[in-house]
Amino acid sequence: PTVKPSGGSITLNLHYKRYDSAYTGWNVWLWQEGKAGVALNFGSQDAFGKVLSTKIEADPNTLELGMIIRLNEWQAKDIDKDRFINLTRAKNNILDVWVVQGDETLYYDLKDIDLSPKFLSASLDSTDMVSVKTTQPIDVKDPHLLDKLTLKNSKNEVIDLRLVFPKEGISTVTSSNFTLFTSTDLDLMERYTLSYPGYTDILVNFKSI
Repeated sequence: PTVKPSGGSITLNLHYKRYDSAYTGWNVWLWQEGKAGVALNFGSQDAFGKVLSTKIEADPNTLELGMIIRLNEWQAKDIDKDRFINLTRAKNNILDVWVVQGDETLYYDLKDIDLSPKFLSASLDSTDMVSVKTTQPIDVKDPHLLDKLTLKNSKNEVIDLRLVFPKEGISTVTSSNFTLFTSTDLDLMERYTLSYPGYTDILVNFKSI
């Protein structure tokens, strides 16, 4: 059965990890149902990432706390959806929640988090450009990189890649934010999947075009 919070004060410790360690400007928007939201800044930092510690005056009938991690005044969101912290998970009126960049899951146990290398996003910017973000930097100077990065359509046909351009510029050795250029234009009616050894495949998002 669901155990309701006893009401009163709950200390919320929200732990936030960004793979790029770029925390400047990121803050948290919190709200209880029927009440105005409030913006709060991260304070301390630990081995996991930034930490926001705040006291929540929870109504006895409130089971959830709305949360959005945003950049400055809504310049961007970490995840483009509302998320809700389960207040019934509090123990002795203390609730620890872990959040990972690009992962919509709210974790209540650090041991449940998988920080292995993965794609964060792959978005089509134009018919021959795919912007890619990864959790761990990839060696962009690897002479075999264009063979290791594999883009396939729904027919499992491999799309030829002609260039990988890191956001940091051509002089960088590793990058977790880069653009793939294809040799031919991609079909907007197709579905494309990007893969790399040791990473889970990701479906290319067409929303930005």
